[in-house]
Amino acid sequence: MLREIDLTCCQSEISSGANVRHVALTAPNFEERSTGAVRYLVEKFCSSADIRVYVATLQAAKPKEILDAVKDANLHFCLDLLRSKSIKFENKNILYPKIDYRAFFDGLMQYAVSDHEDVVLYLDLSSIPRLLIYKLLDYLLGDHFLARNEKAPGVVKKVRFFYSEPKAYPKTLNIEILGDVYCMYKDMPLHDEIQKYKVVDSIVFYNGNAHDVSQVLSISGLDVKHSDVKVHSFAYLNSEEFGFSYRKLWENIGSIGDIINSRGDIDILFDVEDICESLMEKIDYICERHQMVSAPTAIFFGCFGPKILGLCSYLARYRYDHKMKGFSGSRYSDLLTPKRSQYTSLYSHGLARTRLYELDVDALL
Repeated sequence: MLREIDLTCCQSEISSGANVRHVALTAPNFEERSTGAVRYLVEKFCSSADIRVYVATLQAAKPKEILDAVKDANLHFCLDLLRSKSIKFENKNILYPKIDYRAFFDGLMQYAVSDHEDVVLYLDLSSIPRLLIYKLLDYLLGDHFLARNEKAPGVVKKVRFFYSEPKAYPKTLNIEILGDVYCMYKDMPLHDEIQKYKVVDSIVFYNGNAHDVSQVLSISGLDVKHSDVKVHSFAYLNSEEFGFSYRKLWENIGSIGDIINSRGDIDILFDVEDICESLMEKIDYICERHQMVSAPTAIFFGCFGPKILGLCSYLARYRYDHKMKGFSGSRYSDLLTPKRSQYTSLYSHGLARTRLYELDVDALL
């Protein structure tokens, strides 16, 4: 579903003479790792004609704050780097978070798509906000992603993701996050939304804020009685960020103890491919469980922690929705998120390594 690749495969596509246009979307912010995709492209692509970059500047209407100066510096660093290598780019100011999603996506497609060339679209997961990534994937996988129509020229044929890991996270990470856990798509508190369904499955990652994890477990039925709720627990141990991963597990030790005391299992995962495979297996089991009942069913993903967990969870959610089509009754799925305040400190420090992943749509379905 998601497999790590190297840009050497892109070079082989280019050298083969295939009629393919490579287009990247990035949105530099105040994290240094948000410059990772541009650095990677400049270093790896063999000539300036091979790639074009759509650089989105996401900015609220209110007056700029201190960290916006850091964002501006990262933005100009990326633009200067692209200019120095004569790489084609377009920089657009986008009102955010009060964004017109459809207008933004249509503008991106107008920039990316050619009448005579297929498009390989690269999305910078580390710089683009989660909800914007999810909405764009909805758009691509819905009306505009025609990867399986081999005869149609001028469409997005492949989607790839850059993911840049930081050198470190501050110890105060998430300290300013308070409040309820919300359903991202409905913008409703999980506590209110979960009451509408008789059969519920919650997938929870123990890589985020301990308050968020314990809240989801409590709402999902470990402390509050519900009709039929199952919790599926996962922990991601990133070998290149092992200290941070271990610290997050330790912060969630209370919730982990609750799961163990209730005779639940926790799947330990070590890489992105492992995460995707485990989630797909779990989704297939949950779909069989939900297809056996006519009562309203739902699945919620507590994908707390690194953004790559959010992407994997989004793809698992998409698989659930696809497999549940055609079954009667109310079926719902959503990704969970804490209500965040404005950042008061840098979210991460430095830039360690940038990886490139490719989406396999056929494996997703």
